[in-house]
Amino acid sequence: MKYNLIPLLFIPFLQTSRIHISDGDTIRLDNQRIRLACIDAPESDQPFGSQSTQRLSQIVGNGSNLQVRTVDRDRYGRTIAKLYVGDLYVQEQLVRDGLAWVYTQCLNRCPTTAGSLLRAQEEAQVYRRGVWSSDESIAPWQWRQR
Repeated sequence: MKYNLIPLLFIPFLQTSRIHISDGDTIRLDNQRIRLACIDAPESDQPFGSQSTQRLSQIVGNGSNLQVRTVDRDRYGRTIAKLYVGDLYVQEQLVRDGLAWVYTQCLNRCPTTAGSLLRAQEEAQVYRRGVWSSDESIAPWQWRQR
């Protein structure tokens, strides 16, 4: 199996960085578009889309203690990254809150955190949080194909 090894970049952002939350899995820091690695949040027009966006905004706050750990770039030129606020792994929290799915198609980008993401999703399912509160929830990758 061939792996494209991209060095992890640890980029702390100061409070002075301009942060814009695009949706539940995409942010902009100054001019850099960042897609959260290994998760897929509901689309803006999808049930729980606005809640996911609001929760990401709440977690990220003003950007103090925010770390971006780059894992790749996507075909749209966005940085694919793991986000941390202090010790909090942002993707894991969104999944645990039921406001994002683990994006298993891209889980190979997060080998060290894949297990914690899957456990967080299982917990959200068991406790029927967020998207798991309805038996009719549609994953974002299926929603986009409609």
